[in-house]
Amino acid sequence: MNKRCNCSSTPNPTATPFHLCSTTSYPKLLRLTEVRKRVPLSRAEIYRRVADGSFPKQIHIGANAVAWTEQSINDWIAGRIEQQAASESPATRQRN
Repeated sequence: MNKRCNCSSTPNPTATPFHLCSTTSYPKLLRLTEVRKRVPLSRAEIYRRVADGSFPKQIHIGANAVAWTEQSINDWIAGRIEQQAASESPATRQRN
């Protein structure tokens, strides 16, 4: 049995450096266009925040192509929501 999934196939070491089967899930990669649909920031602002460490770093997927993992973007959004909730004072929450 393969260590990475529940299937019984044995990977061929000469074929690929990883095991592929229908039970293995891989992270979804989002290109900048998709990231911008989820995060209301300009292209320049995204790259500024990547540079200062306040936004997830992109993954190079080709010579002139980058992407972000969907999970890293989802985690960043969730972190922003948590940060907003934590910064609200109890008095502010009571007024709303």
